[in-house]
Amino acid sequence: ILLHSTEIPELVHQCDRVLVLYDGRIAAELEGDAITEPAIMRPALGHAGEAAA
Repeated sequence: ILLHSTEIPELVHQCDRVLVLYDGRIAAELEGDAITEPAIMRPALGHAGEAAA
């Protein structure tokens, strides 16, 4: 199933795998426990290379 959503909590709770797009490209691929709101938002805002705060 492919799910498109801007509701980050929905993605965190319903998805086993998340691909985050930024500027038309896949910026991050997250699976399992790695799917968190900060892990989705960093690459979605163009900050994929920055360390987690």
